[in-house]
Amino acid sequence: MSKPETISIQPKADPTLEEQLAAFDWVAGLYEGEQLTREQIGKELADFRFIIDQVPRVYMHITGQRMSKATYYADSVIAEHDSHVDDIVADETRRLGWLPIAEHDGSSDPVDVWRDGERFTDFSLVNGRWQRKVGYPTVTQVLTTPPTHFLCVPEGPAA
Repeated sequence: MSKPETISIQPKADPTLEEQLAAFDWVAGLYEGEQLTREQIGKELADFRFIIDQVPRVYMHITGQRMSKATYYADSVIAEHDSHVDDIVADETRRLGWLPIAEHDGSSDPVDVWRDGERFTDFSLVNGRWQRKVGYPTVTQVLTTPPTHFLCVPEGPAA
């Protein structure tokens, strides 16, 4: 039985910074098409480092501490920001007593409703429609677009 043939593979040494810089084409339209100098390369790398340091701070702030790397796609950061803002709005509306319309119990008790950035007072849910009766002779006002939130009307002062 013969021995299998063996070969020796030496790992290739990582290129030095000088070798990497020498191998890279630094023209690419920067500095009026002239080849970059070592000093200009240093400035570009310093700018890049600044961005790598700062972008995660911005992402953390606008996403509510949910995203912390500079390498996220813009669409992901924007979506997370929008979700974070939605959470803030939901928390604030709850704090103020406004609840999502889906949580309404279906009763016909009058409530204030919110739709399209506007508050409508004393509306009741009657036969699946939000309406209120006003004036004399009585006129029934009906919301044609459903509200997004409601607020229970507080009781008046005791007599």
